[in-house]
Amino acid sequence: DPPINIGIVIDISYSTRLYDFDGDKVGDLNNDGKANTILDAEIAGVEQLLKVIENSDDLNNDNVNIGVIVFESSGFYKGQYMPAGQYKPLDDSGNGVNKLFLEDLYKIKTAPDNYTAIYDNIGYTNFDDALDKSIEYYEERTAELGAEASDWTNLMVFLSDGVPNIRGDGDNEDWCNPQNNAINCNNAPPNTNTGSGVDPWLRGELSYCYSGDVGCNQTIYKPCVLGRTCESSEMVKSFDSEFARLDEFNVHRIAVGVGGGSDVSVDSALYRIDNNPNKLRFNLTPPQVYTTNDLASAFRNLCFANTANPTKMPSVSPTGVPTVTPTSTPTEQPTEDICDYDYIDFDGEHGIAPPNTWSNEYGMRIMSYTEADGYDSPAYYDVDGSDTLLVVPSAGATDDTVEMNTNGGTIIITQDLTQDKHMLLTLYGATDGVSIKTRYEGKMPEYPGEVASYTEYQGFAETKDIKVLVDGIKQVEIAFKGVGGISKMRICRDGQRTKSPSGLATN
Repeated sequence: DPPINIGIVIDISYSTRLYDFDGDKVGDLNNDGKANTILDAEIAGVEQLLKVIENSDDLNNDNVNIGVIVFESSGFYKGQYMPAGQYKPLDDSGNGVNKLFLEDLYKIKTAPDNYTAIYDNIGYTNFDDALDKSIEYYEERTAELGAEASDWTNLMVFLSDGVPNIRGDGDNEDWCNPQNNAINCNNAPPNTNTGSGVDPWLRGELSYCYSGDVGCNQTIYKPCVLGRTCESSEMVKSFDSEFARLDEFNVHRIAVGVGGGSDVSVDSALYRIDNNPNKLRFNLTPPQVYTTNDLASAFRNLCFANTANPTKMPSVSPTGVPTVTPTSTPTEQPTEDICDYDYIDFDGEHGIAPPNTWSNEYGMRIMSYTEADGYDSPAYYDVDGSDTLLVVPSAGATDDTVEMNTNGGTIIITQDLTQDKHMLLTLYGATDGVSIKTRYEGKMPEYPGEVASYTEYQGFAETKDIKVLVDGIKQVEIAFKGVGGISKMRICRDGQRTKSPSGLATN
């Protein structure tokens, strides 16, 4: 309820630029040369919040204050967007979003490449320092409001696409356990802010491996404070001192996991940050969003989640007869496509997949492609003795020696003798991500057809079912960024235009 102070904490670690985000395309909002990234989606989500304020009858420049905090290897308090200042949420008329506020949002960037992220130490994920900097916002607002501070609601929205991997401060955090036991972390440079006069949540701040520390990558003590040796450990998610200070301002904390790389499970860092009063009562975890649409919705509905199950008995009993007359009569034909799938499973197959067999039995031609080796036949790869994948093979693979190409590659399916409605592809182990492109009439590789659709998916360890519309489509290209393969295919045939080839088993 207004008046309200909203602290928005935005993850700008390198992964937010590296990975695309599903859902509606938002473009390159921060003009960093890469469109539709997770960071673009986070910025678009904040825009949605501003539009909520713009369209609300209750929220305006007089009762909403916004503070912006961003974080990667360190946290940064960007400042207030004040009702009385230049960067208020709405323009002077109160009828539109303040363009100056949007311009500031569009300036938010992270490391432009992997080299900068590693060697300039820009782009890791420091939850602890993000909370430290958010405290600065609530301290500043409380001092400004004076006696009126208790009339304002304090809200935090904490966004992250990953897990913390930098040692925190303020809670006597130990060193992370280095993989190289020869490193004695106790010989590392001493931390700063160790005096008794230092605020508790800042005691033990790192004196090295902060954002922009170009010497971090050269020091042998790097594993003591950041990286995979620290990831999700107690050293990076001990926030008691920060929470104690935020509780003094009665801050309601909403954590949001952005994408499949985030962790909202019980006792994760995001779970600890979220102080939803219903969390324990109803066994809830923080929301996790997978598309720009869902993230925008989260910003449009900033409130604590509660149980979706009924909490009271219905106020009335069901009626004996319908109370509403149908608005239309039944249709002669089904309005939804119910499909008896033609089913292709690769279990038991071995070696290189013969293209002629595919054309003759399945009515489709299949190829694999890598930039290094060009076009070739795909291969059957035995994952664990119980599941066989269709994969892009490594160079030099034969019927007797087939290895999955760890550098990725593309599997191209061409509908030579078929016309299908859609394919349901079960992909497996694409941990580095995968994209799917469809093309209209064309002949690969010489004359690729016009692109009909293109979708990118973030990495996943196990299986993922993806529906691909192929009515009027000639080719489907499944591009793996690293390892991964197709576990099975279910094909919805257009029976009036294509009969099921004899090699297909219909389920």
